Amino acid sequence: MSSGSSSGSGGGLLAGLQAAEAAWAVWPGGALLSQWLGKPTLGDGWGGLLWRVALVVAAAAAGEALRVVVQSAGERMWERITELTTTTATLDSDDEAYRWLLLWLADHPSFKTSHSYQVTSSMHKYARSVAGEEEEENGNGVWFTPGSGSHWFRFRNKYVLLRRTSSGSRYSNEGIRGTDRISIMMLGKATARSQISSLIEEARLTAANKDKSRTVVYVGDQYGNWARSTARSIRPLSSVILEEGVEEKLVRDAKDFLRSAKWYSDRGIPYRRGYLLHGKPGCGKTSFITALAGEVRMNIYVINLASKALNDEVLAELMRGVPYRGIVLFEDIDAAFVPNGPGDGSESDSEDEGRGRARENLGNGVTFSGLLNVLDGVASAEGRVVFFTTNHFSRLSKALIRPGRVDVIVKVGLATVTQARRMFHRFYEELDEAEALADRFAASFLPDSVSMAQLQAYLMNYKEDPHGALRDAPTLLFPATTAKAAPELSQLDLGLVALRESRINQKKTTEEEDLKMEDKYRREVVPQGSRNVQPYPWLEVTTLPRLPIPTIEETARRYDEYLQPLLAEASPADLARTRRFVADFVKHDAAGLQADLHNLARVSPTSWLEGWWDTGYLEFRVPSFINVNPFFVFKADPANPAQTARAAQIVGSAVRFYKKVATKGGLTPDLERKTPLCMTQYGRVFATARIPLPGRDAVYSWTGVRHIVVLRKRQFFTLDVLTSAGEAVAESHIHAQLDAVVREADRPGTHQSFPIGALTAEDRDAWSAARAELVRAHPINVASLEVVDRALFVLVLEDEAPADLDATARLFLHGDVRNRWFDKLQFLVCANGVAGVNMEHSPIDGHTILRLLTEIHNEVLARNGTILTEGPTAPAPRRLEWIVPASSPVADALEAAKVHAGELIAKTDTSVLIFKDFGQKRIVERKVSPDGFVQMAYQLAYYKLYKKTASTYESVQMKQYYHGRTECLRSVTNESVHFTKTFTCPKADNAKKEAALRQAIEAHGRRAKECKEGRGVDRHWLGLKSIARHKEQWYPGFVMPEMFSDPSYSKLFGSVLSTSNCGTRALDLFGFGPVMDDGFGLGYMIHPEAIHICVSNFHGQAAAFAAALRESLVQMLAILSTSTPAQARL
Repeated sequence: MSSGSSSGSGGGLLAGLQAAEAAWAVWPGGALLSQWLGKPTLGDGWGGLLWRVALVVAAAAAGEALRVVVQSAGERMWERITELTTTTATLDSDDEAYRWLLLWLADHPSFKTSHSYQVTSSMHKYARSVAGEEEEENGNGVWFTPGSGSHWFRFRNKYVLLRRTSSGSRYSNEGIRGTDRISIMMLGKATARSQISSLIEEARLTAANKDKSRTVVYVGDQYGNWARSTARSIRPLSSVILEEGVEEKLVRDAKDFLRSAKWYSDRGIPYRRGYLLHGKPGCGKTSFITALAGEVRMNIYVINLASKALNDEVLAELMRGVPYRGIVLFEDIDAAFVPNGPGDGSESDSEDEGRGRARENLGNGVTFSGLLNVLDGVASAEGRVVFFTTNHFSRLSKALIRPGRVDVIVKVGLATVTQARRMFHRFYEELDEAEALADRFAASFLPDSVSMAQLQAYLMNYKEDPHGALRDAPTLLFPATTAKAAPELSQLDLGLVALRESRINQKKTTEEEDLKMEDKYRREVVPQGSRNVQPYPWLEVTTLPRLPIPTIEETARRYDEYLQPLLAEASPADLARTRRFVADFVKHDAAGLQADLHNLARVSPTSWLEGWWDTGYLEFRVPSFINVNPFFVFKADPANPAQTARAAQIVGSAVRFYKKVATKGGLTPDLERKTPLCMTQYGRVFATARIPLPGRDAVYSWTGVRHIVVLRKRQFFTLDVLTSAGEAVAESHIHAQLDAVVREADRPGTHQSFPIGALTAEDRDAWSAARAELVRAHPINVASLEVVDRALFVLVLEDEAPADLDATARLFLHGDVRNRWFDKLQFLVCANGVAGVNMEHSPIDGHTILRLLTEIHNEVLARNGTILTEGPTAPAPRRLEWIVPASSPVADALEAAKVHAGELIAKTDTSVLIFKDFGQKRIVERKVSPDGFVQMAYQLAYYKLYKKTASTYESVQMKQYYHGRTECLRSVTNESVHFTKTFTCPKADNAKKEAALRQAIEAHGRRAKECKEGRGVDRHWLGLKSIARHKEQWYPGFVMPEMFSDPSYSKLFGSVLSTSNCGTRALDLFGFGPVMDDGFGLGYMIHPEAIHICVSNFHGQAAAFAAALRESLVQMLAILSTSTPAQARL
């Protein structure tokens, strides 16, 4: 047995040695070593065998070392030979020469048949900056350049080795992008260098030839480099229509300067020229500069002083990098400055004063002194033309625009009669009657009423209809200004009128007592804050486009499309009646109302819709909770902190977000696929309250606020979270203070607490009356109301611990209304750490609050349960007191509020569907839109339950427009109705069901695109109806158009299914109440692997709908194949 074992082991070693011998044969000397070692046998014994194994290992190691040495020596020798015999030039993608070479290589014959390319779509931003002309000529093509690695080609009978590599990543305003490098190697030294220089020069000339009929625009980046942005065909000066004489003056002055270099030098005058163009937006300032650049064959170099990445050093580097003949453009120079008291723009605003206020004037790293130095300091460059533009000339410092920095100041004003005539003639110059029509247009034109951009936009609507442009100009372009609108009372005055009428009708007071009560109402009931005013002006992105107004014909056609599927089962007479009402409206009333709407858009500082939209919220008299306020629930924190610890983390993160909002440049702009979004709503998130007033509420905001209000068991506490210097209080200190609040509130029998929060759940008029009574009851109530109204937000420390998401939805939708304040943003943290928000909806939308919640969640999650200890402390929390006398109107109002809220809560049914079978990922694999897919599931579920179709509302975010809010996407289409009927038809096979589903989702996508472009129906009709209602009240004889009272109108705009997709990975749940008595509220989030939906209803049908919805989702995905070539639209 032992012999067999030894034999087996020896055989294994022998096999290993034989394998090693075979391997050694591949290197020199291997065979000799094998022969020397010989074949081991069992007779040699284990000692001999092990000795030879050791020799084998040593020899192998030595061989490998020898190979490395030889290879290293070879590489060094090759590098040395290369150094002695070749010349290499390297170009980085930051340099303009890189672009020249790539353009040249792209056309070189050697690369037409190459097997390695880098292919970039010309739609790619970085490709355009390199390719230049590809942007316009081949906007949808691709650009082929040599790929990474080595390439050989011939230049003037010499071989050239080109290597293209990537040298890591660099951050820019476009995000993270790779930085390319190209090296060129040629054999020889002096001659090779000359050849490479010739190659680069030829490439430069090629690029210059392509750009000779173009104006190239460069944008300065944060590193002091000029990045090529666009290359545009030269714009002729004749295409820009300025006031008579202005264009000629500027062109003559610029050309005279450019040919006077020697004249300046001979007289010792710095050779530079500065121009300032000022005037309202859209008057042609930037357009003229672009045309002038083409006229004098100069490129434009744009510097954005508002960039946070810019500082004095970078600005100086950029100015040094501008070529000798280049135009430097500082657009909207006033926007870079912060108003600084009476000195700004006044005659006393001296240069020294300006320099002394350097950091106050600029909202970024560039100082005022730094700007002045690059304009005319010792280090300032010469030979450049500098242009400034501004919409607000009076805001500019005299130190900035003194002679030597700005030599020519020109106002570019609103359109004159001459300008209007020239533009009209240009639009229709091919017509024989163009001259006569232009004269007629000029004769009726109201000068200084519109900008040239507005005039051009107007004429674009009449490209083929000059007579229509003449006909409609008085109403659409410059409506008559003689008709005065009826005066409107402020909301404060409306409240006073209602109060006075109430007191007089009751005949309980004298006139003197009424006047005293009105004064008290003014001072105490209505808080002294900023009403409906942006508290942080830097959030106003005024460069965004305004909300467009569709044509009447377009909206009328879509209105008919929207109604068709809802009226499919109506009688022919009903459909005929509706169409007659629409036709009458279009024929008789629409033009006048549309003209009024355009006039409103012209005079409104923000949007034609915003005032009516605010009216819809603020005059809505039903309770805000359930009916208006949505809720959001955070994903759970894996660290599972205790209630007050979780609350402290959320409060700390929210305060840091508030500081970004309250600091100019602190909040990075929102983007939607590179499109900037309106930021104004962020100014109304914090320190904002909805104040109940008779008939119409008001929204107030405050600045400089340092405290929050904490609610615990119906008791109110105020807690400072910022110091007087604006520093955020340490989270650890907030944690300790919240623990103190809990201990104090939970102590039995110490304080009597009045459930004042229940009043915020009342009907708005009832709450308004109760608030007035609360103020009258005692001055302490006035002080407590002021603290609550002004607070950054309310934090509710809930003593309940919801066991599941259904309980969570009920708690966050309404909960115990006595422990809530529904007129402000509320953060709620439950006893088990479940946390979220109940949002007062009137000033802000879900998209805005999502960014806040996402940043809070990500920040807290990244800390893994850690509470930050850095920061100062603050005073101890203070209890807010309320005085409510027994048997008083306030006591009665509190009892009524609890009863009314209890009735609404009792009839509100919720059901949460956490659908985990699939999510966005698998839906996209079927090449359909996830949102369209879920919307069709809603249609199918409702049809299964009720055998009919109901009008459906889906919110569409519209913040790509200035002060944009939302548009309504009506999800019911002819295709969706066909889908629900086909899907529930027993005779329909899966192919028909799939085809019907795909068609319905595609129709939904088309409608979503229309709404996103401002071409929906709901908001346009809302604007016209609101104007009609206004006229009905103020204009004798005006009758509301029958279309607006048509039952079909109510059928469409009565949203039985009210839906909103508010998804983010930071949330577990989102929901709101139904908006119709017989309807459903459907808040949903489509995650990659799941779909979360909160269903609400007033008739106990939430669970049934959720069950039908689950079944529909499963069935719909099952019939969708993955083979269709169509692409999903997310």
